[in-house]
Amino acid sequence: MQELLERRFTRVGADVQVVQDARATSVGMNGDRFVICLAAGCEAEVVHLDAKGRHLLLMTREGETKAKFLCGHDERHWFVAAVPERAAAKTVREAMIALQPLELQEALKKVRRKKRARRHNEAFVRQGEWFFIPVPDFDPAEHRGAVLEGYAPISRGWQSTPHIVRELCRYGGVTEYHVSGRIDGRRGRRIMSADEWNRLSAADRRECSARMTTRDATVHVRGAVSHPDHATITLAGWHRVRMNTENEAAAMRHVAFYD
Repeated sequence: MQELLERRFTRVGADVQVVQDARATSVGMNGDRFVICLAAGCEAEVVHLDAKGRHLLLMTREGETKAKFLCGHDERHWFVAAVPERAAAKTVREAMIALQPLELQEALKKVRRKKRARRHNEAFVRQGEWFFIPVPDFDPAEHRGAVLEGYAPISRGWQSTPHIVRELCRYGGVTEYHVSGRIDGRRGRRIMSADEWNRLSAADRRECSARMTTRDATVHVRGAVSHPDHATITLAGWHRVRMNTENEAAAMRHVAFYD
């Protein structure tokens, strides 16, 4: 199996390491190398590949449980994305479509089929895992409590390098604090609600660092969007921000991050 996986990954120009009998099954990146860890009794196979596009669809199987991962090269780097099970994707293209936000489906009906999986079409502009959907009539002044920020980050979490946007407008959502350092006598990281953060003593706050974020806010951006792994894009007019759907995949728990 290892030799076959290596041949398939080589066809898209990628390097892969397969670890058999690991403690848990996972698929991830270590630098520019894909790492597939397979627990005892688990198998992996490439069910489809697009050599020209440098993408492949990997499936792991453990008993009756299957998980699929889109592995490929996006502009300047290799990536792994868990594919939502609801899509039953069988090809690279179907996996790409499954990772698009569901709200795009109606708008994509007006886009030519061959353009629907591209990074830029009439329905959206994509940079990495983020989709930017044009909203020509959006006006921040119409939304009470809207916060305007310049050169603001958008990020999916601790292990993600943020994308920096020139102009950002957000409203609604829940305030959270991403805290690292000594918390309750132990070092670590955790996400705290605003109430939990406010209950910490001044001494406890000095022992850690915190970044305030807003979860589930409605976010619109315009202007330049930059990230070290992607070409800078420029959004003319306001665009609503949506992340891809990999967080909807049960297989997301098998995506690994390596230092």
